[in-house]
Amino acid sequence: MHIYLVRHAEAKNDLEDATRPLSVRGVEEIKMVSEHLKSKNLKVQSIYHSGKLRAQQTAIELSTCVHSENGVHQQNGLNPMDPVEDTVQLIEEQHDDIMLVGHLPFMNTLGSRLTGLHPQDDGLLFTTATVVCLEKTNNNWQLAWRTSPIQLG
Repeated sequence: MHIYLVRHAEAKNDLEDATRPLSVRGVEEIKMVSEHLKSKNLKVQSIYHSGKLRAQQTAIELSTCVHSENGVHQQNGLNPMDPVEDTVQLIEEQHDDIMLVGHLPFMNTLGSRLTGLHPQDDGLLFTTATVVCLEKTNNNWQLAWRTSPIQLG
């Protein structure tokens, strides 16, 4: 089983637009990552996002290259300062692969909680539009791979 943790792509700052949609650079970032993921033929049950516009836009772009059986959905508990316990429970109840699109520091905390790695470990470094794949083996989550626009660019 795999869980894909994704930090949203670069967003406009709140002075530029209070809804914080993706910036031009953010759109380019997530398109580059999506194109890379296309070759991996990823299939997930669902792609969940926090509901914030930048996460929603990132999730929608990812859905163009990641086959999501149930589509893209908003999920409570993925906001920057949310506690991770409810999301850990959601993950542990899954039998199929899922993708979660959210924010910092939430993604660092969730990745650390699942793997036991330090939140600042290179494998859990969530620059914008980063995808971290965690794999469950023997009831333990391990870092399988990570990709980001910095690696691809």
